[in-house]
Amino acid sequence: MARIFIFVAAFLSAAVMTRVAVADPPTREPVPITPSTFTVSGACSFDVQFDVLVNGEVAKTFTNGEMIITGRLVVRLTNLSNPSKSIVVQINGPEIEPPDATAFYTSGSSLIFFPGILLTHGPVATTSDSITQTSASSVDLCAVLADP
Repeated sequence: MARIFIFVAAFLSAAVMTRVAVADPPTREPVPITPSTFTVSGACSFDVQFDVLVNGEVAKTFTNGEMIITGRLVVRLTNLSNPSKSIVVQINGPEIEPPDATAFYTSGSSLIFFPGILLTHGPVATTSDSITQTSASSVDLCAVLADP
């Protein structure tokens, strides 16, 4: 009886492994940010220039439509009313976008625009009308970039 159990377990394991092995691999594409310099208006009491300094982000898209964005992204934010006030931040994510694209989820470091500009660290869920931080910290970059 034990031999039959071992045979059935081995057969089921092989069937599952075969299914995983023949699944289509995800596509991998770089994530361009164009233009690499742009202005964000309305997030802070002043306009903020956003400059991409390093973009090594890659999007992995799975056959079910889920997308995971990873890779190094370094940006500089500058207060256009006082250009001496700027900050360079590394925002590597990762970011996960489910197939229905009604929300996205980040962990690690990310920038969230509106309200304000937040540099978040840790899990964040964002939908079109809400931002939910779970065990995350955030820094208000509008306050960091504001005139003293």
